[in-house]
Amino acid sequence: MATSKKNEAGGEQKAELDNKRSLDITIINASNLPLRWGRPPKPFVKIEAGGIKSKTKTVTEATTQPVWNESFPFVQLPPSSVVSLRVFHDGTFWNTFLCRAAIEIDELLKSSADNSDVILKLLPSANGGATLTVHAREARRSDALDLLAEGLAQSLPSPSHPIVPAGARVDEFIENVSSHESIRAIVTVLETFVQAMDQFAKIHLIVNVAWKVVHALYQLDRDDKVVRLITQIGDLYVTVRALEGTEKIKELESVIEAILQQTIECVLFIREYQISGHITLVTARVSNRVEKMFLMGQLTPVDMETFDLPRCQPGTRSSEIQAITEWVMDPDATQRILWLPGPAGFGKSTLSTTLADTFAGLRRLGAFLFFNHDVEERSTPSKVVKTLAYQLALFDHRIAEKVSKLLDESPYMTRSHVRNQFVQLVVKPLCSIEALDDGGPLVLVLDALDECGNAESRRSLLSTLVEESQYLPSCVRILIMSWPSNDIASAFGNQPHIRCCTLEITTENSKDVKAFLHHSVTKIAKSKVHLALDPD
Repeated sequence: MATSKKNEAGGEQKAELDNKRSLDITIINASNLPLRWGRPPKPFVKIEAGGIKSKTKTVTEATTQPVWNESFPFVQLPPSSVVSLRVFHDGTFWNTFLCRAAIEIDELLKSSADNSDVILKLLPSANGGATLTVHAREARRSDALDLLAEGLAQSLPSPSHPIVPAGARVDEFIENVSSHESIRAIVTVLETFVQAMDQFAKIHLIVNVAWKVVHALYQLDRDDKVVRLITQIGDLYVTVRALEGTEKIKELESVIEAILQQTIECVLFIREYQISGHITLVTARVSNRVEKMFLMGQLTPVDMETFDLPRCQPGTRSSEIQAITEWVMDPDATQRILWLPGPAGFGKSTLSTTLADTFAGLRRLGAFLFFNHDVEERSTPSKVVKTLAYQLALFDHRIAEKVSKLLDESPYMTRSHVRNQFVQLVVKPLCSIEALDDGGPLVLVLDALDECGNAESRRSLLSTLVEESQYLPSCVRILIMSWPSNDIASAFGNQPHIRCCTLEITTENSKDVKAFLHHSVTKIAKSKVHLALDPD
């Protein structure tokens, strides 16, 4: 009886094995790929089927019509398995998803009959015309295994299937597997956070950035120092992985936020280490109190204390925050300035403060200036550049050294024309730091620019920002919010290095107003000032 069952089970296993398909999939080319900020991407394709992952090489030049002609073997897959094809842009800091297609293996093989190529529609597509051309050829299991071995021998170990290349030392292989497993552990936890992030607005922006930069680790070479650092991060995430349910995530939201911030910083360090061979603290603060006092005395900056400024309520302004963040984090963005004009009462200052907090937490905020007609020193155009230079000096000790040296040699610089101040105290120090671009984006936020003086007194400041900002390093992003006054619109209009996105009341953000009102009323009710109010 036992033998009969064993034979029956063996027969079922053999039938299941015989039913599986082995094939060779060739990714030929793509057409009409979507642009990124108006520019062609540098595309590559990630292909996955049955848990096996691989990818094409990145085309050497940016194009919407890439050609790859690369083949990938897949062995013993169920006929219902889905082949996933995702097209990405190969970015400096991380890869950006462009579009995707999917097809079942059986359907792919039928469509490839008679040696035909298969044209797949890619989604999403702005004009509906993006396509990916592939070809599939069924192979015997033995042939497929030969193809697989050949492909593995010609490529680096993949995150899903690390192997020992010919001639490699076993200890190197173990390190490679260890770092892959650590990265996978980190990604698994981050994906959990991504799924829950809508409920926790405080970390939703940071977890998206962390998820993207961690994925970039798969593309970097890793020596023993990097492996040890990745392993330590992975160990931390294994502990965090014990969290189950959004309730625990909520309880530890501040702790998780700190972990995400440190993760992003560590990955940026690793990237810099790969480029320069050593790690420098790109965002090191000025530690020399004497130097800080010297700069304060020379620049006489305006105090920009933000502790009492309002922030966005959790879950609000999501679309605006996402769009602005994508622009800031896009290494290929050609614009240096993003101007966001909007009507009074839109919540521009609340949005800018929230963004400043976020980028400060990521150690990417170089300066945050907010203007106010009711506070004289915060509405004086002549103070802007000096305050900007002071905050940049506090952000990075290398900027502080450059500015201090200049002021020591030219003490009258702070009394010169605003254009000369901007060039000497901001543009030249930033351009003279060789590794500034390697540290990621450097964000400068200017809020309520329309409240900085009046049209006449800020004319020189506006022309300086427009004409000199184009010479800033490519990593610098200046975010400006204001009421759409005529002089600002005239200065910023039709400038190739300035992008304008008007803030408007929409169906989506009108819900944010309701959420804010509900929060405010609930706060009043809980304060028991009006006992008749029900907090619910």
